[in-house]
Amino acid sequence: MRSITLAKNILVCILLSMLLFSAGFAATTPSSDVYTLPTAADTTRFNTLLGQFRCLVCQNESLADSNATLAADLRQQIYERVLQGQSDTDIRRYLVTRYGDYVLFEPPFTLNTTALWILPFLLVLGGSISLCILIQRRKKA
Repeated sequence: MRSITLAKNILVCILLSMLLFSAGFAATTPSSDVYTLPTAADTTRFNTLLGQFRCLVCQNESLADSNATLAADLRQQIYERVLQGQSDTDIRRYLVTRYGDYVLFEPPFTLNTTALWILPFLLVLGGSISLCILIQRRKKA
């Protein structure tokens, strides 16, 4: 009899834990239902814009994918600007002016972003040269 009561208590605890976990998860998942736009073209444009901008808090997540509070704020700002009829260029300019080029998934090639664009190629080139030198030395030895 005692084992049945214990099993019931454990089952109730597990069910409550699952309920609390799922409620907490649902609260942090971004909902696209909140953003209703007048036309399908605006909705497509909005979703495209969300994919072009990076969450400033998360590591390489778009605004569409991020659960961060800042990402929700940026989604709201983009939503309001799309509703106002601003162009993609105006929205992009606003966000870059406010948050810098880092907000873009594909930052432009400028003096400030030179290292972002050139450093990977330099590292591959340096690694290739080092590997060639190492192979040459081993052949001689």
